[in-house]
Amino acid sequence: MEDFEAQIPWGTVYFNVPPPFDKAKHPVLALKFRKFWLNHSRAVWERKFWVPISRKFDLAAYSKRNNRQLLAKNAFESLIISAYEELGAEFFVKLDSQKPRHQAGGIVSQLWLCFAYSR
Repeated sequence: MEDFEAQIPWGTVYFNVPPPFDKAKHPVLALKFRKFWLNHSRAVWERKFWVPISRKFDLAAYSKRNNRQLLAKNAFESLIISAYEELGAEFFVKLDSQKPRHQAGGIVSQLWLCFAYSR
């Protein structure tokens, strides 16, 4: 697991996530969005792809991951509040009803990642 994590797969998946709004019209919000992904992509990756870590099995790893998750949660809440203040509730209604839904980072094949990082 450590060898795989050392390759930073979350950096590949969440390298250039496009914001679901116009960057030119909302540059400050776009910067906050970019900083969120730069700082918290690992926590998002772990939440989507890694199995839970048992506190009994490895307390240190559990605590580190839990702390990353909490920091990401708080940062995401702050980002959402900023988006609400700048874009209003109608932005979230449009985002929720958008077809196809906005993909944070696009769809990434887990099989492709396994091949790419197993070399």
